[in-house]
Amino acid sequence: MNGDRNYSLFGILAGVRDETAPQFSELRGIPEDISNELIRILKRDEVLDEEGEIDVGYHNHSYINVDDIKEIRRLYVEHTTKQLPLFISNLEKLRIYPFVQDVRMVFYFDS
Repeated sequence: MNGDRNYSLFGILAGVRDETAPQFSELRGIPEDISNELIRILKRDEVLDEEGEIDVGYHNHSYINVDDIKEIRRLYVEHTTKQLPLFISNLEKLRIYPFVQDVRMVFYFDS
């Protein structure tokens, strides 16, 4: 997610930039069963090296799924008056589709 830096959301998702925000969960890391396409993207962006190890310049790796969105929304609304990020609203709308239970949003931060 590039663009505006929402430190409240960063704090809730991964405990970074806003230490007053309640962190949603312990960091989960990058899932072991990620797709080859995501591996290719992470290597292209130099998050993973050629051996598949995470570069030291990136940190707080984790992921969320659609079942997590309700709790993330609740924590966000309780913590800040900032407008809810659009991607959270969009992920909530996906819950009506059965295939979406297998969808995860992987994220990480750079220094």
